[in-house]
Amino acid sequence: MKAEGNEPDHDYLKRLPAEHYRGQAYVHWSMAMDERKKGWLVPIFY
Repeated sequence: MKAEGNEPDHDYLKRLPAEHYRGQAYVHWSMAMDERKKGWLVPIFY
């Protein structure tokens, strides 16, 4: 399906300028899980 006007026909996010992809970055991921268990995160997995 083609979008109206000059927009591309996909849903991708637009890329940022190249300078935004350089240097050090920090990422935090979180994930909710059903029936999650306790006790698996021991020091060896840190």
